[in-house]
Amino acid sequence: MAGIEKICEFSDQYPGWEMYGYKRNGIQIMPEFRKLFRGADATLVIVSAEVHQVSFMSKRGYCYSSPCKWELAEDFNFNVSDYVEYHEYMGKHFKIDYKYALVVKDKALQGTVSGRYTNWSMNLSTVMRKMKRMVGPNLRIVNEAGSRAQILSNWRKQFIKDARECQAQEEREAA
Repeated sequence: MAGIEKICEFSDQYPGWEMYGYKRNGIQIMPEFRKLFRGADATLVIVSAEVHQVSFMSKRGYCYSSPCKWELAEDFNFNVSDYVEYHEYMGKHFKIDYKYALVVKDKALQGTVSGRYTNWSMNLSTVMRKMKRMVGPNLRIVNEAGSRAQILSNWRKQFIKDARECQAQEEREAA
């Protein structure tokens, strides 16, 4: 379904390319429907988080590249701190991509997504600020992804594990 990312999840209207601006660090609904969410029984759930390596930033967004497991194993001897420091020196930064959902229990606000409005952002504080402004002070926030330190710690452990598996695979293929 082409264009699904440009359809209002509340009203099922199609505003076109303007939706990209409407949903930035928010949810995919048109501005005229946001006032309906004021005072709603809603919960903002931070569902998951992924660490991405960002090659460069432009006005339109980020250019991602995957961290290289082979490079970590061969050039940095599994030292993630040196790997990150080197790549940040070369202009490649590491960002956390948060996936979140605004879960609304009010029957009138279910929209076309059964009350679960999902999106993603690299700026979690802006998301929380915008959702609190839209819903009001009774918005509950549940963070299932963990703290920033936990996310980065888990990513480092998984990155080293993947690099070791990559190195073992190469050694098996060479033998």
